[in-house]
Amino acid sequence: QAARAWFGRSAEHLTLAQSATIVGAIASPNAWSPLRDHEAALRRRNAVLTRMVDIGALTHAEADTARDEPLTTLAAPPTASWRLPWAVDAILQRLDAGAEDAPGTGGHVHSTIQPHWQRAATQAVGQALAALAQDEPEASDAQAAMIAVDAHTGAVLAIVGGRDYADSPFPRALRARRQAGSTVKPLTLLAAMARDPALGPATPVDDTPLTIATDSGPWRPANVDRTFRGTIPLREAIAASRNLPAVRLAQQVGWRALRDTLHEAGLSGATTYPSTSLGAFETTAWEMAGAYTAFPGRGTAVRPQLVTRVQGTEGAGRTPKPATHRLADSTTTALATSILEAVVTEGTAKRLGAYGIVGPLGGKTGTSDEGRDAWFVGFDGRVVVAVWVGRDKGPPLGLGGSRAALPVFAHFAKAVGLPRTRLPGDPSLEAITVCRATGLLPCPDCEETTTSWFRRGQAPDGTGPCGPTQRAPRLQLPDIPDEIEAIDDPKARRQARRAYRRELRQGDPVSPKLLSDDPPSP
Repeated sequence: QAARAWFGRSAEHLTLAQSATIVGAIASPNAWSPLRDHEAALRRRNAVLTRMVDIGALTHAEADTARDEPLTTLAAPPTASWRLPWAVDAILQRLDAGAEDAPGTGGHVHSTIQPHWQRAATQAVGQALAALAQDEPEASDAQAAMIAVDAHTGAVLAIVGGRDYADSPFPRALRARRQAGSTVKPLTLLAAMARDPALGPATPVDDTPLTIATDSGPWRPANVDRTFRGTIPLREAIAASRNLPAVRLAQQVGWRALRDTLHEAGLSGATTYPSTSLGAFETTAWEMAGAYTAFPGRGTAVRPQLVTRVQGTEGAGRTPKPATHRLADSTTTALATSILEAVVTEGTAKRLGAYGIVGPLGGKTGTSDEGRDAWFVGFDGRVVVAVWVGRDKGPPLGLGGSRAALPVFAHFAKAVGLPRTRLPGDPSLEAITVCRATGLLPCPDCEETTTSWFRRGQAPDGTGPCGPTQRAPRLQLPDIPDEIEAIDDPKARRQARRAYRRELRQGDPVSPKLLSDDPPSP
């Protein structure tokens, strides 16, 4: 970023003198930035060159040549001349990384960015983070990453890497690798349904204690609320983001097969560890948006693409084609998508309704250990929007995806008018009114019904006992000590609580990272 902001080029194209300038400023970037103090930066650069001679990394002649090079920087930082700095910087990042063919000096790059959408995305991040900081003052240093992708073509319509480019231009949407959390569950669902066509919204799944043997000992995943609901419909398990059913689905798929499916979807950090089923691996907003294109894409995931055409000075050019991967057939995908619509209407993302967002949308929230990473990925029939919110470093933000990331999506959706297109359906599916508690046909005592989609011939033909959801015994943790609850400062009290809980889990095979999830929105 220093190379780009100070010299207008990528790091691999720096001269020796420019590289020495950046190295000299590392210890105190504000004091020795050439944009702030030219003479101080020049002295530091020359000190680095002298040190390189002392250790034998340069000859005296090479150092003298570098010292003679003028220290010339850009007249203004890129943000002053770029109208859409996050988008321009992302394109340059992709070109520098070799993801697209660079046109060379004087060439032209045609991007997929839609200026109106890009401005709306930048404003949405700013508005949502400002509102979050007002409600949660401790979140005033939260950052965000956001990307909107056309699921049919892979075209990146908008991309934002933080709250303020001038303050922190690090491209978080492209390069910040964070724990995926529960955003991986829909892809596990899709993989399971693709392998077992008998699975459907009413399929009973166990939300009961489970122990899995691993090389490092027994693994006992649990739900974030430390309760179990017994047997519940698959639709409700996903909508409420229950962990135990997700792990059992992953077991049906197989750890290696699940890893391979996630890699095909574009999530390069997925592993064969059982914890992958709960998102205990790192990914980026760029990868997550690409993976979710499978849902509006009728089973085909397309890699995001920022460039439509690269053209050299001679006029010759090429149009890169995005990579695609088939994850499931259209019927299976439409069925899985209908369950993700329930996440928005009834589950952990139902808070969208409070923002006035109505219409056919699917999505999934996600939260990693102690609220360190908050996610929301939402989509209509064509556009996928992935949002991450969290701190770059330091203590966890302590907020879930529905609280921290979903509002960014909501502000953006209102600005650009999402949803614009219907979620993909399939003629092989039929809509049936069912009891929400059982997933079966409503009985006379049914308290709440909902519409659910089924493969033709697989709709339930009977009723089940309605009433309160059966819960297994709650896992009990010791109460927080009185001396911690007596701390006056709220921030210090919360930090002490977290530290106490971490100590309780020391040596417990249930890792906090693997317990994290989103409770249902109020």
